[in-house]
Amino acid sequence: MASFFRWRIADKIIPVLKKTSSYDGLLRPSVVSTFVRVNRSPGQQPQLYIPLERLTDILPQKDNLMNPKEFVRLLRNQGLPTAEGFIDITLNESPLSVVFTVDKHVFSKIILMDICSNDEIMAKSSCLFQKVSPKKVIVDCCLPKVGETFKRAHFHSAIHANFNKL
Repeated sequence: MASFFRWRIADKIIPVLKKTSSYDGLLRPSVVSTFVRVNRSPGQQPQLYIPLERLTDILPQKDNLMNPKEFVRLLRNQGLPTAEGFIDITLNESPLSVVFTVDKHVFSKIILMDICSNDEIMAKSSCLFQKVSPKKVIVDCCLPKVGETFKRAHFHSAIHANFNKL
């Protein structure tokens, strides 16, 4: 999941870096993509960001990168929304970074496709992919506090959901 978005961000940034700086060296997506971080804010659109400090570190001259606002403007001029799901590109001032906002539906779809196609994450022999007969299992999820006696109400809440359909 993250590699898809990191590589797409690197593919967007590298042409702008080459255009705005006098750096003629080889900028590889594998290097630039390692700088991308995920902003995990619940209730908001997924955001990935890349600190501008990290971008200036890969350039031979530290002051070689143009004005950050102009850099973001050039990134936005490449077109929004994109096929990769980027719906906005902004500049964050507090840690100076470029923030890529991703459509949450595209983000979720790519995550799910990545999880389902990755054999290491999801074992194909898992019971989720087989027809397994349902079993009656008691899981006690409602334990009393330490020092409190175990009452019938605790036991009843633990088995109520499993045996209600008998």
